Amino acid sequence: MTTTNPLASYFSNLFSTGGATAGNGAASASAAPSAASARISARVEAMLAKQNTVAPKINAQLTVDQTKLSALGQLQSALADFQAVAQSMAGSGLSASANSSASGVLTALSSATATAGSYAVKVGQLASSQVLATAAQSSASAAIGSGAATTIKIDFGTSQGSSFAASGNGIAITIDNGNNSLDGIAAAINGATASAAASASASTSAKAGAGVTARVVKGADGYRLELTSPSGAAGSMRIGVSGDSALRSLLAYDPAGSKNLSASADARDALLVIDGKQLSSGSNTVTSAIDGVSLQLKSTGSSTVTVARDNSQIAANVGRLLTAYNNLNEQLTNLKQGDLKTTNAVRNIQSQLAAVFPFGANNSASSGDTGITLATLGITRQGNGNLALDSGKLQAAVNGNADGVIRFFTNGSSGVADKLASTLRLATGQGGSVKQAISSANADISSLSGQKAAVEAAMKAKGNALMKFYTDQANGSNATSGMLDGISTPASSTLLDLF
Repeated sequence: MTTTNPLASYFSNLFSTGGATAGNGAASASAAPSAASARISARVEAMLAKQNTVAPKINAQLTVDQTKLSALGQLQSALADFQAVAQSMAGSGLSASANSSASGVLTALSSATATAGSYAVKVGQLASSQVLATAAQSSASAAIGSGAATTIKIDFGTSQGSSFAASGNGIAITIDNGNNSLDGIAAAINGATASAAASASASTSAKAGAGVTARVVKGADGYRLELTSPSGAAGSMRIGVSGDSALRSLLAYDPAGSKNLSASADARDALLVIDGKQLSSGSNTVTSAIDGVSLQLKSTGSSTVTVARDNSQIAANVGRLLTAYNNLNEQLTNLKQGDLKTTNAVRNIQSQLAAVFPFGANNSASSGDTGITLATLGITRQGNGNLALDSGKLQAAVNGNADGVIRFFTNGSSGVADKLASTLRLATGQGGSVKQAISSANADISSLSGQKAAVEAAMKAKGNALMKFYTDQANGSNATSGMLDGISTPASSTLLDLF
């Protein structure tokens, strides 16, 4: 017998294809076994394939959880976008607007503290994340190393040339024989960053720890683990590995030492000049450069940001709020009927947001201001939950009682926009339904990755035991390839049971 495992193809495809087809396991080995060994390998593969009911189930559930995690990311992003619009209506924000002369360079959003004026903005560089990738591996689910307990420590900081200055404590991830595959490591890192987010403070290091993401990507040469840091120069990574040497060789990365991962992008700050003043930002969303204005940087270039404050903006901003609400409602409906149909968070958030609008039985509940109701504002709810607006009625209400319209939407904490913003803060904050759903999905993925490793190990052990059993019988009886069909099955049924 050759030392090369003739079942290598079966084991490498156990999870990527749900089980290999019998008869081809030996062909992929680097050294072809004898004809008799190939027959034995084909027979063993056929037996394993018939019993491989666990791996497809784990694969199917992993796909469900990974799809759900991706959809939760879409949900989080959609809620954050709408929350920004609702918050921008607070205070005097309803009667203010901020416009960019070059929307391809940046967009601007005003809030309650915005001051009328014109600002010259030049964007010299966008903020970016560092992206590191491991060397290619033949399988995303195969165990790497011995399975010995290993700690991966990811520190964040600034890197210049071969120097690295850490900005905080970073995060630590434990890897053992239950998650020492690319899939398992990715799930462990994402789970750790979710925990970091749950306890994040306002410190730079906490924000960095909550921002790193891991994913497994497939290329022409195999599978790679890809790590993406939070954006900004302080998001550069240093990765230390203590424990298994194979994992150290795969993952260790020190800007001032050995670099076992390759960098495809560097962590950089956004650089901009506003009215001659040079500024930097770790994010492409810049909120502190112009009082009361949030800038979303899109590309390098120049733009003039104009902030105007007058009652003529009220109707336009109400329309913008309702448009954003309808867009969110449609996204929530699609997620609720699609990838998140088993997640109560979407259904609950949609109901909570709908309840903010004081519709009575006749769509005429009062706001507290005489004569100001949803009906007099021209706002009605449609069958799909979207809000329709009669712009003529809204403008008439503004012309007749602008202060009353403003109070309807923003009045301390009791206006419609105020309540929408607070509802979303609760839903997306620490302990909120969205974070809980993300944490649950990450925990499931981590658990399933451990199960994958256990199943693959069990299948390998069984396959090797069966190979030895049949080979010993063949050698003992001087069997040729034509006699293999007469070899009996092992008497012990435990060889054929995964667990």
